[in-house]
Amino acid sequence: MKPFFSGILLLLLFVLLPAIHTQAAQPIQLTIDGVPIISDVAPEIKKGRTMVPLRVISESLVANVAWSNKEVTLAKQDLNVKLTLNSKAVMQNKVQQQLEAAPYLKNNRTMVPLRFIAETFGCQVTYEKRTVAVNCNPLRINGMETKAFQAESLMTMGTVIREFHGNELLKALYEVIEQNKGKHVQAPAERDGQRVTIRPDIFSILLQYDFMDVEGKSVKHYEIYVKASGSPNQDGSNAYSDILLYDANNDVWYEFNEDAIDKIWALQNNVSELGLSQLIHYGSA
Repeated sequence: MKPFFSGILLLLLFVLLPAIHTQAAQPIQLTIDGVPIISDVAPEIKKGRTMVPLRVISESLVANVAWSNKEVTLAKQDLNVKLTLNSKAVMQNKVQQQLEAAPYLKNNRTMVPLRFIAETFGCQVTYEKRTVAVNCNPLRINGMETKAFQAESLMTMGTVIREFHGNELLKALYEVIEQNKGKHVQAPAERDGQRVTIRPDIFSILLQYDFMDVEGKSVKHYEIYVKASGSPNQDGSNAYSDILLYDANNDVWYEFNEDAIDKIWALQNNVSELGLSQLIHYGSA
């Protein structure tokens, strides 16, 4: 080979090899409805199949995962799935099915075939350009597609606004609010719409919830008002004698309950470390 061509070949190798090495070393990214998910174990290709971490995806899709010996149980509403490590057999709502590849442990995380996620949750899944994408149908309110959920806490020390993403999460949040509406009530005569107080004679605003469309505009707005009981809980937190939900779009007031608020908090907390939430504002209003 002539020296000139040998030099060109060596130059190409020096240019291309670092790029090839970087691409090979780059971990596969995981996204839920377009949002990058934080996971301590990345998806991987094993024997030609795309394998993904079960827990982080399941929790992003608002499902519960439990572990007992070598059996993994996945539960969400009327869905109940049981998998066994290193076995292709899976029980879904007491019906046995077969996986295309057996689940296994990687760094103490259960890895399952990507297709299993699609068939179990009814979401679309793709693997392109080193990105595993899981996309579920969006929540629609009055025919309008929602993209995010904003929760604003109006506390005495200031206002905290967090934004949450993930279509299954938005559906679950909306369902909790709608299913826990109590009976219609009249608007309270005495209320403070600025910030929660501890006065037992007045309703004050505690929380505001907004379901946002793809352009960042609110398509559904709720407000939660509380009346202090006059004595704190055993842990020192405020106790409320009455809780009301205000549906601002329809200008209607409902009785509400503390269990529903706790469920909303739990849904938010469960995804706080997955990348589906972000702090929008903290401080004075």
